[in-house]
Amino acid sequence: MSAFRTGDILKESWGIFKEKMLLVWLVLAIMWGISFFFGIFQENVGEESAFGALISLVSFVATILLELGMIRVFLNLVDHKEAKIEQLFSESHHFFRYLGAFILFGLGVLIGLILLIIPGIYIALRYGFFAYFIVDKDTKIMESFEKSANVTKGIKWQLIVFALAMLGVNILGFLCLGIGLLFTIPVTSLSFAVLYRRLVSDVQASVKPVTTPETVPSDTPLVPPAPVA
Repeated sequence: MSAFRTGDILKESWGIFKEKMLLVWLVLAIMWGISFFFGIFQENVGEESAFGALISLVSFVATILLELGMIRVFLNLVDHKEAKIEQLFSESHHFFRYLGAFILFGLGVLIGLILLIIPGIYIALRYGFFAYFIVDKDTKIMESFEKSANVTKGIKWQLIVFALAMLGVNILGFLCLGIGLLFTIPVTSLSFAVLYRRLVSDVQASVKPVTTPETVPSDTPLVPPAPVA
């Protein structure tokens, strides 16, 4: 079971944000700006028109591509690798795989919420890192779910506390005249990438083979050390 402290995740995320503040802001600004642009455009042409439906489709595709790109940028920041704005548009090759996984994930959460809500929350927490595995490990759809379930095994309550903490931080940001969201949203967004990397590292460390000294075969004669002159 992986153990983590939400406070440590937030602290690391804040450090990354302070160091790369302009880049993180620019990534989120592009995502929000494009979404806002499509929303205004669709409102002007009419949502029920054929052109409005086309705009909705284009907006949906753009949102997915940007979300995948954001994961790439944020993971590079967490890994202290080169991160640049161009990477926001670098993950288009994962589009259909992510789309299929997203549909399955959404259906699973929806069915779970209908079944007394708790199963839906469980599914969201257990399999919610599927997108990170697709981007980071280039996994297939079902493999991404399996790996997400593996790294979140046994930490249900920790994940619930983490999710509630992210919500609480953003509520505090909103209460600060809304200006605080300029800091809390980037930090909480980075926190999911930090947590993902922490969980993956913990699982890899737990399955790392333990090396033991080679034993000398019983039939091998022991050679006494040479006398020191």
